[in-house]
Amino acid sequence: MCDGCGMLPITGWRYKCSICDDYNLCENCEERIGGKHDHPFIKITYSLMLEKFNQNYLKFNIMQIRCLRRNW
Repeated sequence: MCDGCGMLPITGWRYKCSICDDYNLCENCEERIGGKHDHPFIKITYSLMLEKFNQNYLKFNIMQIRCLRRNW
């Protein structure tokens, strides 16, 4: 979620604070208020589709591991 405007999910580029655990800005808020934050940002340019793919892939792998554990 964007800590500047509340956009969820963040579409477009996401800017993650390199120091704070959970501080993110969308590209519009980074332009507007990014310079007021004390720490540098990491620009994350992957698409939302890729993020969804990675989340689903991770869920699938966790399910596979659970199935393997049951078979032991």
